[in-house]
Amino acid sequence: MIILNTNNIDGENGINRIKWKYIFAGFCLLIFGFSIYKFVLEGSFKLLGKTEPVPVIPVENVDKEEFIFPTKAPEEIELISQVETNSVEITETAITPTSLTIKPHDQVFFSNKTKVEIKIVGKNWGGIPIGTGENMSQPFNEKGEFNYKIEGLEVELEGVIKVV
Repeated sequence: MIILNTNNIDGENGINRIKWKYIFAGFCLLIFGFSIYKFVLEGSFKLLGKTEPVPVIPVENVDKEEFIFPTKAPEEIELISQVETNSVEITETAITPTSLTIKPHDQVFFSNKTKVEIKIVGKNWGGIPIGTGENMSQPFNEKGEFNYKIEGLEVELEGVIKVV
């Protein structure tokens, strides 16, 4: 008499069915993940069959004022065109010029001509480290006197920006 253990056969088949379910689910995740990867990597237009490139407008064909200030009001464009840039050089022993008089909205470029990193510190502005040969730009929009000092040097240097 032969006795068959049906639990063992059903158990193996049940395990095989479960294995195939996991393999199928993993395969679906792999395909779905690859599709998302292609969508992100190649861009939605390519994946959706829209392969025509975005038109590029040559710079020669664009009015320079419109190109530089496409969303500015006429008053802002006029103000921007009137802004002047001024320079202040910092060496190990001096600030040139020590006192600078400018108009509201003008920019001041501080140039570090020292061999060390410095900070230009004013009340509520500056304090950013400037390495050797680097520059820092600071706009002055309000009228007034803006005193500043240079940190990081052996000599204490001070200057003033007068906005009139």
